[in-house]
Amino acid sequence: MFWVLYKSRMQSLFTAMFSVSRSKKKLSPAAYVGIAALVIYVFGSLMFSNIAMFSAVGEQLIMAGMASTYFALIGLLLLGLGFFGSIFVAQVQLFQARDNDLLLSMPIKPKTILASRIAMIITLVYIYQLIFVVPALFVYFKVAGMEIVNSLIFLILCFILPLFTVSISSLGGWAAAAASARMKNSRVISVLMVLLFIGGCIFISTRMNYYMQLIIQKGETIVQGLKKVFFPMYLFAEASASGNILYALIFIAFCVLVFLIVSSLIARRFLKITTLEQNAYKKKYKAKEIKARGKSSALFKKDLDYFTNTIGYLLNAGLGSVLMLLFAGVTVFGGDSFKNEMFAALGDNFSMIAAMGIGFCAAMNIVTAPSVSLESKFLDIIKSLPVSSMDVLLSKLKLHLVVSQPFIFVSALVCSFGFKLSFTEFLLSLAFPAIINFMLGISGLLINLRFPKFDWINETLVVKQSLSTFLAFFTGIGACLLPVLAFMLLSDYAEANLILLISCALYAIVGIVLYRVLKTWGVKVYESY
Repeated sequence: MFWVLYKSRMQSLFTAMFSVSRSKKKLSPAAYVGIAALVIYVFGSLMFSNIAMFSAVGEQLIMAGMASTYFALIGLLLLGLGFFGSIFVAQVQLFQARDNDLLLSMPIKPKTILASRIAMIITLVYIYQLIFVVPALFVYFKVAGMEIVNSLIFLILCFILPLFTVSISSLGGWAAAAASARMKNSRVISVLMVLLFIGGCIFISTRMNYYMQLIIQKGETIVQGLKKVFFPMYLFAEASASGNILYALIFIAFCVLVFLIVSSLIARRFLKITTLEQNAYKKKYKAKEIKARGKSSALFKKDLDYFTNTIGYLLNAGLGSVLMLLFAGVTVFGGDSFKNEMFAALGDNFSMIAAMGIGFCAAMNIVTAPSVSLESKFLDIIKSLPVSSMDVLLSKLKLHLVVSQPFIFVSALVCSFGFKLSFTEFLLSLAFPAIINFMLGISGLLINLRFPKFDWINETLVVKQSLSTFLAFFTGIGACLLPVLAFMLLSDYAEANLILLISCALYAIVGIVLYRVLKTWGVKVYESY
């Protein structure tokens, strides 16, 4: 039964994203090949970027005889990313999964249900780690040569590390689930925690060169500090750098012991945790008058309420709005040296920098990409209402624009002060992200209509794991990259403002064409569900 549950979880995360349950249609073999090629391309790009990042620090550390510092940094990176990448997954999958009542009503041991979910989270952490472990090992081979014993120990320890990572993320998810069940503003607190984490990552990235130099200068101090503060990670670093088998065995024993203790603790409390919502905070009902609304306004209010009350949807599909403001803040408070270093590829073409920066952030808002899939549970009810299919689709597009366009305007205004743009440059830096956001809102709807995911377990899976959101995200990134590539190729023949103007015109035309497709093909497909 464990393997059946585990397989079901993994299919829900990966395989089911390529099927359309309501129409029973499946992708063609050519489509699978294309998707596989895209996934390989994305993973390859991430690995090559990580190779460049690790080379900047690793080569100097390893050549200076501080390989233990290099592996300590890799270990801390794997631990941190694994923890923050799995804590919210653990909260939802272990303690707040929507199929808890169904599974617990079957003749299945609660420990088996829990074990299958923990195994799924560990598998996800392995996938996260793969993107970093392979580049880290490549850089080590490049500098130190083929140290077989050290490399094998490093790989084994990386295989064991997720046991400890998932243990602490499960405890964090348990605490988050317990808190959300008893607190009045749990959604607000969850959003603030994620935003603080993102803000911290952005702050660290802005000072990355400084930290790299500091690590190189004080490498040995870092390792000795780990020995006092976090001894297991010191064992990880020393075992990987020197091939010390004893240290490796102690580290393995530590991770396995922590995993067994935490798993046993959660297993004993699993039933109580999963039924904790019966003691949840209950909002007192207050009688209010409900104002009559037009059909378009009512549909938009429904979509807006769903968006703001679903944390997974809000954070994953609307994060670009926050990033726009952070980007604009960097242009004002980042300092000239930082701005010149960060945007070196575009030189002093500040209108292009502002437009591309805001455009890239706006492209991360994929509100429409999962919007049709999220309505699968009550799609028949919506279709029975006295509203047209086009009204339903336009309501989702309106939500996408409301979530993005005000932030685009504010960010462009702030950037105009940060970069001291002229009025014409301000209009271009505003028009490009606004037009591309409109175009991507429609394309996200069309992609979701073509690749819906109706057999989801919770909303987060639709927003993070579905094919439509994957394609919509990279469509947006690709659309923003094209003007940058055009500028780099044609900078000797055309000014940045001219390239921006042409890009705005082309994307506006594409947006109009896509809108026509939405009114015809999109409505037809929506009505066929």
